[in-house]
Amino acid sequence: MSKPLILIDWYRTLSEHKFWENHVSESALGIIQSELKNNLVFLNDWMRAKTSSEDVCEILSAETQLSSKELFSALQKSCEDISLSTAMVSALSEVSRKADLVLVSDNMDCFERWTLPNLKKLGVFSGFYLSSAIKRLKNDNGGLTLAEACRAYNINPQEASLIDDSKPTRDIFESLGGRAHEVSNPADTERTLKELLKSL
Repeated sequence: MSKPLILIDWYRTLSEHKFWENHVSESALGIIQSELKNNLVFLNDWMRAKTSSEDVCEILSAETQLSSKELFSALQKSCEDISLSTAMVSALSEVSRKADLVLVSDNMDCFERWTLPNLKKLGVFSGFYLSSAIKRLKNDNGGLTLAEACRAYNINPQEASLIDDSKPTRDIFESLGGRAHEVSNPADTERTLKELLKSL
């Protein structure tokens, strides 16, 4: 018999850590965030692996007045530094004993290269669906990634749960028949995991 399946997002759900955080100045970080926020096509291309982290650092170099090499090194170090809080790891660990926890995230190749290896070592996730690896976002093709994740674990979407801060993603998952739980930060997610644990 299949275990219950819980799909869970990353940014603003499990972590609020930003790329380059603590490894460039606050002013440079602000410029980077602004550039990415104001160019969603560019940002989405990065998450779909149409653009690499090396390319991104080349483009951001002129705006930040940092060399692409400095930006790339800072990006790598910030990704390697990303971790989950002790409380979050504890909550995930408890749930993972009774359910398959699968990380489904719109994310970049840098996350895949330098953050994912550390997440795998935690032993709390049954699987990973990253947009940079499959080259599409969660909401692309009517939520195809979400549907594929369910099929991979032999679970109908109607029997699966999603924890995500994105309303469009939650709406798509619910249109597939799944149960979506709204969160807006990691503290919300910890509470949601504890509530879900009661029903597992």
